[in-house]
Amino acid sequence: TVPLASLEHCLKWKDTIDVRLSRLRDAEHRGMLAEPQFHRAIADALTPNYWSQGIQWVPVCRGDRLALGGVFVGTTATDGDVYVARNPQGESGKLNCDKDKVWNIWCHQNGSSQVGDMLVVPGGAIVRWLPIKRGDEIPLAAVFVGYTQHD
Repeated sequence: TVPLASLEHCLKWKDTIDVRLSRLRDAEHRGMLAEPQFHRAIADALTPNYWSQGIQWVPVCRGDRLALGGVFVGTTATDGDVYVARNPQGESGKLNCDKDKVWNIWCHQNGSSQVGDMLVVPGGAIVRWLPIKRGDEIPLAAVFVGYTQHD
């Protein structure tokens, strides 16, 4: 499943994406961005105009209080409540907590990390989960998490 922002915001965003990507590619080719910076910049450029809704990636590290509005994913037997997160390399994962504080971000390829970003959505933003499987088109308004060499 993927979280979606409102279609209205995505349509506004779509008009500016080609310009943003061409500028990023140019900066990367000139050596102005290191690979991790490039992938993070691409992630931000590919994210529809969430900022007008207040949807954002908030930097977190072990011991921080959970950000208000963190996107809740569910509960597991081993981790308890988990939230949408990404590690510093831009790999998507789950954030588990110790009471109301950040503990680890767990990702498929890179395992656990004590630092990363948590997806935060304010109460008024329009977000919903849609089912998706391998081979499906990614919905236009899907939140772009990052890039990995394996996926």
